[in-house]
Amino acid sequence: MIRNLSVIGALALSAGAASAAFQGLDVREGKTLSAAAQLLYPAGARTFNLYGIFDGDSSDDIRNTVLSAGQPDDVTGWGIDTVNNPGATFFQTGAPFGGDTAPSSGFFGFDATLEFDTFVSVGVKDSLGGDETNPDPDFDMGVDTILGGWANGNPPSLQGDPTDNGGVFETFLAQVTILGLDPGAQLGSSLGFNEQNGTWQFATGVLTGSFTIFRQGDLGGGETPAIALDIEFVPVPAPGAVATLGVAGLLGLRRRRRA
Repeated sequence: MIRNLSVIGALALSAGAASAAFQGLDVREGKTLSAAAQLLYPAGARTFNLYGIFDGDSSDDIRNTVLSAGQPDDVTGWGIDTVNNPGATFFQTGAPFGGDTAPSSGFFGFDATLEFDTFVSVGVKDSLGGDETNPDPDFDMGVDTILGGWANGNPPSLQGDPTDNGGVFETFLAQVTILGLDPGAQLGSSLGFNEQNGTWQFATGVLTGSFTIFRQGDLGGGETPAIALDIEFVPVPAPGAVATLGVAGLLGLRRRRRA
């Protein structure tokens, strides 16, 4: 699997004070598939996984726990950049095993396409052991856009607590498999916190739109129970344009890992 992770070298004080625990969004391409799933994987499809990156787990800082994501009142949502990828759509496994939230590996033997299904969650890729994630009533996954939100249905459950992946603390948020992307579509990388508009940005030629992560608030520190972290997908900038985005510091870290 190719892993793209951009880490901010020096966050602005305002960003650090508001959300010191959160480091940004990571989007990774690739997935290890069983032989059965490889036979069913559509030609030209590409699979991406979204993660929130934190500076530790809940034992380090309670603020490193994702409570929910998405925007219940959102009318634009997030999804495929169809301006640069006209005709591209999400792949979704149909009934009776497919759905909008994490699939159960117990059904992979009946329908192997579940391994690369498009779904959203908070911290869980496999619902076999239980999943406390529940989409909001107005949640809607369209052919190229995801509207509304999904939430940890039993806070303060630590389902949204980051896992340690070789020193990177991450909370899984969604998997999307996309059909019909432009062959030159670039995944992109994190731009970190944009001081100008108060959003955490990810530059990409694949996705577009915005959503919000809600992390656990530090009640002992005087915070409200949930703190909003706004995420925005922006077009891949032209060379040299990163400096105009108001990012305090950017260090690109690229490494190849086996899935």
